[in-house]
Amino acid sequence: MGLPRLPRGRPKPILFGIAGLIGLALWASFFLLPQQRGIGERGSQIRELKEKLGRARKDLAALPAVRADLARMEAQGEGQALLQPAEEQLPDLLDSISKMARGAQVRLLVVKPKEGLSSLTAGPGGFLELPIQVEALAGYHQIGVFLDSLERSERLIGVREFEIRGDSRDPWHHRVIFLLQAYLAPGGAKRSE
Repeated sequence: MGLPRLPRGRPKPILFGIAGLIGLALWASFFLLPQQRGIGERGSQIRELKEKLGRARKDLAALPAVRADLARMEAQGEGQALLQPAEEQLPDLLDSISKMARGAQVRLLVVKPKEGLSSLTAGPGGFLELPIQVEALAGYHQIGVFLDSLERSERLIGVREFEIRGDSRDPWHHRVIFLLQAYLAPGGAKRSE
């Protein structure tokens, strides 16, 4: 007994059907799936941009309140430190950074201006921009507390960059390198809004 024979008229539709399924699978894998991945990536980028836009709007909305606080401080004489020359503001600034680090239980190794005071350039609002290099030892929680205290500080200090270097010998304390951006009032001149 041999194998049964298929009628001669049937193989073409079956072959066309199989070829169509293979073509559909190839189309889906080479065109449809990459497009869906691209749409997913763009969606996450769009969400991230929306979050950044929301934060920028909040910061912009808070700007009048910050200006009002600064005007109130100057009226009460609290802004007198800002009216000192940059050389006289620097020790208070470094002391303030040290106190914030101590409060966050961050062990400072190095705190120094990255440039000399004579080479400072004026930034937004006429303030002198002073980059400060800070090297410290701390755990992740202490780093977060220190960054939070910098953000809440009455001084104009921002974090431009920071790097955390882990140590396999001590998983609780990490070497952290910060580049802070401090803003000092130009020597003795009142700022105009």
